[in-house]
Amino acid sequence: MSIIKVLAAPACYLISDETGSDPTAIYELMYSLSLNHSVSIYAITNKIRTHNPLPKRVKLAELNVDYGGSLIEQAIFILKYYRIAKKLVREKKFDVLHHMYPPIFGNTFNPLVVFDKVDLPFVLGPAMYNVPLPAELMEDLKFMKWGHSWGELKSNLEVARDQTLNSFLLKFRELITHWFLETVNRAEVIITVNNFTRRAYEKITSSKKIKVIPYGVNTEKFPYSPTPRNYDIVTLGGLYKRRGVHYLIMAMPKIIKEFPETRLHIAGDGPQRIFLSRLSEKLGIRNNVIFHGLIPHTKVASLYKACRTVVLPTLHESFSLILLEAMSSGRPVVATDAIGPREIVVNGKNGYVVPMGDPNALAEAICKLLGDYDLSYRMGLEGRRLVEEKYDWNIIASQYHEIYEKLVYS
Repeated sequence: MSIIKVLAAPACYLISDETGSDPTAIYELMYSLSLNHSVSIYAITNKIRTHNPLPKRVKLAELNVDYGGSLIEQAIFILKYYRIAKKLVREKKFDVLHHMYPPIFGNTFNPLVVFDKVDLPFVLGPAMYNVPLPAELMEDLKFMKWGHSWGELKSNLEVARDQTLNSFLLKFRELITHWFLETVNRAEVIITVNNFTRRAYEKITSSKKIKVIPYGVNTEKFPYSPTPRNYDIVTLGGLYKRRGVHYLIMAMPKIIKEFPETRLHIAGDGPQRIFLSRLSEKLGIRNNVIFHGLIPHTKVASLYKACRTVVLPTLHESFSLILLEAMSSGRPVVATDAIGPREIVVNGKNGYVVPMGDPNALAEAICKLLGDYDLSYRMGLEGRRLVEEKYDWNIIASQYHEIYEKLVYS
């Protein structure tokens, strides 16, 4: 069979092997598709930040729109990728149009299929469903710069500007929802990362065109090693209230009482950092809590290797690459029963699932692992086995390739 030519419009806002999260997931997906399968990809993105370049079969159009991660930046990005994609469709022959940039349920639309009715098989996803957050968990997210590092925050002036723009855009909510539904209906295949998201899309479109394919993990970048005999805990991610790190810190006194050598390593940055530092001081555990700040994704594997367990105390998570990376590294995990983690962690097998916002439950699960090395070792081994069977990027890319083949050759 000949090479399948895919137009990824858009591929992602940022494509990177250095940041983790969606930008790295899309990087790994395109890398494996183009290297191990008969697929070439023309990807439109806003920014590229890669240490290892993508294979030659991936061509990249970098837009470099930069207005401080604002709503204006997002709008201009849509207009620019639309203009470039229209030109590419006229000038080049593609077999598949793929909206890879993870769509936001109810908010995302693809102008190529909404306005131009492009005559190409259309794939939407990987899609995730974001449960609406209560106001108290949304408050510090307003400082987040779209498409930028977790540690880069908006000024109060930038926040005020975006809030004004957002109020204006609310007037067009019905129109955007209409475009979203049209995008969904136009898709021949919708790829969702888990069953929760699948069920959300089944309420608005045919279940026959929905395929569940999770994110994956690069098992070579996150190699297995036996769990060390220490009392080190790691948690990673942006320090926003919805990440629930304050509950993990609140769990630490109970853990330290049973295991005085315990150290909590916090990797990441964000608006909650000062509060979390003060909380650890207030609880008298500051010497047991280490704030690493932002660390390059290339160094995350070393952090996993040095710890006994990885904890995700999140209050909201549509998926979790952190859990996959930890499992690939052979580490038992403790996670909350948020949407994403509860479909990844097999409770009692490769880790523990605990209720959200419950420091006592976190402490109890972590103490089980710290108090029983054989249990930690077995769960770590089980996590690696699960990753190799289900989440390796080569397996994930094969499932995407199969979808492309059915669309093009059926």
